[in-house]
Amino acid sequence: MKNQPPHKQIKALDAEIARLQQTLPKLELKEFEMTCSRINQLEIKRVQLLNPIEFEAELPTYKILIK
Repeated sequence: MKNQPPHKQIKALDAEIARLQQTLPKLELKEFEMTCSRINQLEIKRVQLLNPIEFEAELPTYKILIK
């Protein structure tokens, strides 16, 4: 996906987000949480592609620990 122009990358991200969102109702809790996390990461990437900023540092990735 890195060699594609930004508008094609955005379209591919939108398609992947939609595909993941359709699977959410069928998943168990752990899978649901992992899929939601993946959707959030893809949406962040999509927004970054829509609003490019020169010399932007990558956002840090955090793991959320649930007790």
